[in-house]
Amino acid sequence: MTASLVEIRIVGLPLDIQQQAQEHFEGLLREFSHITASDAEGSHAVPKALVDLNDSLQAAFGGLAETQDADMEAAARRGDATIDLTYDVPAEVAPAANQLLELMAEADRYCSEGRYLLSLRSSPAVEAFRRWFLTEFVNQVAGHPPVSWADWSAQHLGRSEPA
Repeated sequence: MTASLVEIRIVGLPLDIQQQAQEHFEGLLREFSHITASDAEGSHAVPKALVDLNDSLQAAFGGLAETQDADMEAAARRGDATIDLTYDVPAEVAPAANQLLELMAEADRYCSEGRYLLSLRSSPAVEAFRRWFLTEFVNQVAGHPPVSWADWSAQHLGRSEPA
């Protein structure tokens, strides 16, 4: 039996901030993977949890965004500032998105400690983008209409773009 899919519409995704968020996440995962691999005592719970969650998300949802990733790359090559995307995902993406939001907030706190990492905490723009993007999946799975980045930014940040 195939799980029913939910259509998620991402409206006005800012390509520059998305790229920053992707680069930050990938760098953090590389560092956390290194910490986890060298942590024989298991004393670094946040890095292990993020690496494990990423592995689980890739196994469960990894192939669901290939078209959107290609669309974002093409839009960036054209010089577009934003893009609208549509994802068809199982409803199980909502709790995973919430879990990722919580774990990334923990990762930012971990980065702020400055003891184990070269990575800095997420910039305010990246943090806001991540919150908007992942919350769109949670809210739309629950039946709410999409909220564009510009509208969300204006409501939550008091301006159309974070500084």
